[in-house]
Amino acid sequence: MKPMARSIVILLSILIGLASLTAAQQSDQGPPPAIITFTSELPAVTMDALEQRELKTTLSWYIANLSETQQIRLQIYQLNEWGDVLPETQTLLAVDEHEITVEPPLNFGLPTYRLSIVDTQGRTLDERILTIPFDSEAMAEWQPEIEQFSTPAQNVNAADLSAGRARVEVSWRVNERLPNTNIVFEQIMEDGRLIAVELPRLNLWLPSEGTGSVAPLLPDQADEPVRLRARVIDLITREAYASAELVLPVVGTAVRAATATPLPNILPTPVPDFQGCTVSPLIVPLTGAFGDGCNVYRDGRLNIQIDQFAVSALGVVEAVPGANPRGDLYGLSWNITGSSYALIEVYDRNQIVPGLDAYPALQLITDLPPVGAINIILPDYLSNGARLVLWAYESEGNIGGGLLRRTAYVVQDIPVVSSYFTRPTPIPSCEPRFHFTPGDSDPYGCAAPVSIYTEPGAYQPFERGFMLWRSGDRAVLVFSKDGWFSYYQEVNYDSLPDNPVTEEPPAGRIKPVSGFGRIWGNLSEVREALGWALAPEQAYTMTAQTSAASFYYLTTPDGTVLQLRGNFTWRLETAP
Repeated sequence: MKPMARSIVILLSILIGLASLTAAQQSDQGPPPAIITFTSELPAVTMDALEQRELKTTLSWYIANLSETQQIRLQIYQLNEWGDVLPETQTLLAVDEHEITVEPPLNFGLPTYRLSIVDTQGRTLDERILTIPFDSEAMAEWQPEIEQFSTPAQNVNAADLSAGRARVEVSWRVNERLPNTNIVFEQIMEDGRLIAVELPRLNLWLPSEGTGSVAPLLPDQADEPVRLRARVIDLITREAYASAELVLPVVGTAVRAATATPLPNILPTPVPDFQGCTVSPLIVPLTGAFGDGCNVYRDGRLNIQIDQFAVSALGVVEAVPGANPRGDLYGLSWNITGSSYALIEVYDRNQIVPGLDAYPALQLITDLPPVGAINIILPDYLSNGARLVLWAYESEGNIGGGLLRRTAYVVQDIPVVSSYFTRPTPIPSCEPRFHFTPGDSDPYGCAAPVSIYTEPGAYQPFERGFMLWRSGDRAVLVFSKDGWFSYYQEVNYDSLPDNPVTEEPPAGRIKPVSGFGRIWGNLSEVREALGWALAPEQAYTMTAQTSAASFYYLTTPDGTVLQLRGNFTWRLETAP
């Protein structure tokens, strides 16, 4: 027998032996486990009973072939993530039932439960999803009603309204709420305009009863009160089922819009299709030159149009520790037809270089209505001005990485932010200092002492972002160029299979491996957000810094400082 043939026979023998051993082990372990049934005794729910947490149900299941080394997990889907229904220390049996209180999902979905079987390494062997539907027959005659809309405030300060820092606490209670509806809060201006006064939040859904703060604007006329309105609307049809109003007098004095410097309402006629630009619509607002034909876009296949995007300079805002930074106050208003939502991005023009990818937005305000207005504060360190991008978008595709179904945009450039106002004497610098270089103060206000430390880390660049690994908590962070980041603990990604993607990467691109590869290969949303890797994983010493201002700082291999915020957004703080 020839040496090559002998080697092949030996290799085949080894493979056959391994296969036999694996088969024998599986035989010893018996057949795999399987969830046969997973049911609820409660056939349906109504919105009121669900939110009042007055419903109970018995969840029962039958699982075949469960071994002693395997565990059962019962979870509920709330606030867009899975959580345990019962304590982890409680043992669940293969044939079992448990009475629970039915909890609302805190989103627009149905009460949703997951029963899963996991092995000793945390891998899921089988799972079953159960939802409890709404009782459409019981709610057929319901008519939503705002039973309460109130505030403890007696008035609103004019200076706070003018500076954009006015906050009014409101409470509400809605009866007979229907699915697909939400509560929205608006300010009614003297000329009939409706201004959205809700503060940005991570979740669009609001409970039928609650308390929160709204941010009203200064009325147009000196003797006009602040008129607030709450409405219950259908998010699909935009039909309003109920409304209630509050009226608060304005006290004190403030510099009014008559002294403000209006900026031009630059709105070129939208082109029917994306033309004359060499990069995608998602990148053009950041890398294209303003007015080059790429500063306005709409998807020609859809009947969506941005009719108006206006910007006005309103005044100077002094820093409030722990709240507003020192900067310039601008009023933005817009009108979009044919779209469900709007979002606004604010960029530092110093970080926009034509032909290169821009850094993430300084501000990202989502879940805005298609017609509305807000006030924003632009920090006074924007020495080259700001770029504002108004997007029309649909809610489909929001995976936490900033991937929204964007359908149209308009770009506005403010050349030099500080040029519109005469500034008072600068406020004293804050102590202690932030960041890694002595003398660099945090632009977002003073804060408590910080902690700086170093730890081993890893970095890998991708087409539309990058990944970092931190040794301290053995976590992987995924950064999208849209300004979002996500966080994966080792216990969540280590049990995932090795990168299962079999597709060969394009020329000059790399398929990630190890922990980065597990996350990238098994989570489609991460692949869509980042694209292919540009270079192999790189080990380095990471410097990190924590603060008491809900910010967290860390470095990349080239010394770039990243600022991570508590709402899972990030920005470039300094570049080497």
